[in-house]
Amino acid sequence: MKKTVLAALIGCTAISMPVGAQQSDLSELDNAIYINKVEATPGQQVTLSVCLKNTVPTEGFQFNLSLPEGMTFDSAADGSIVTLSEERGAADALNLYTSLHANGSLSVLAGSTIGRALTGNDGEVCTIIATVNPAMAIGNYQLVLRNLAISDDKALSYNTQEVVCPVSINDPSGISATMSHELRAVNSYDLQGRQLSDGRLAKGIYIRNGQKVIKK
Repeated sequence: MKKTVLAALIGCTAISMPVGAQQSDLSELDNAIYINKVEATPGQQVTLSVCLKNTVPTEGFQFNLSLPEGMTFDSAADGSIVTLSEERGAADALNLYTSLHANGSLSVLAGSTIGRALTGNDGEVCTIIATVNPAMAIGNYQLVLRNLAISDDKALSYNTQEVVCPVSINDPSGISATMSHELRAVNSYDLQGRQLSDGRLAKGIYIRNGQKVIKK
C-alpha cells in the first residue's frame, strides 16, 4: 500500500534545497511555499495568499508562519484561521491540520491520504486571515515562513529552511478621488477592513490597494 503524504511529511527522505538566511528570490527555488506581497493599513483585516511553486507532483506541504510585530492571526466567521484554496484543487485533494503556538507563530500541515496531487505548478493553495493592529507603524515589514516541506508522489520531501515575504503597511490618510465607473468592489474593502464581493460600489470611502479612495 502506498504511504500517505501525511506520513511522508513526518518521516520521509529529505532533499535539501539551497537557501540563504533571508531567502526571498523565488527564481532560485524550484519547489517553495511563499506568500504574495501584502499591502494593508492599520486596523485592517487582511487575507494572506499562500502559494506553492513546484516542479514535482505535490501531495502535501507544511510550514510555520511568523507575522511581524503588530499583526496577529484572526479567524473567519466559522472560526477558521486557514482555508484550503480552490485554485489548485487543494480544498478537494488535501486534509488540513493547523496549530497556533504560544509564541504567536502558526504551523500548517496539509496532505492527501489517497495519493491525490495538486493541479498546476504555481498558485494559491490556502489563505490565512490576519489583522493589523491600529497602532502599527507605517512601513515595510516581513512575513517569515520556516521549516517548509513539499512532499511528492514518491514520499520524498523537498525542504526549505526559510522564505521571507514582504508586507507594506500604508498610510490610511491618503485619499484619492476615483470616478464611479473606475471602481468596483473586487479587491476593495470597507473602512472596517471587510472585503467586499464583486459589483459596483455605492458612493462612499473604501480601501483599495492599501489606500482610501472615494467613490463619487
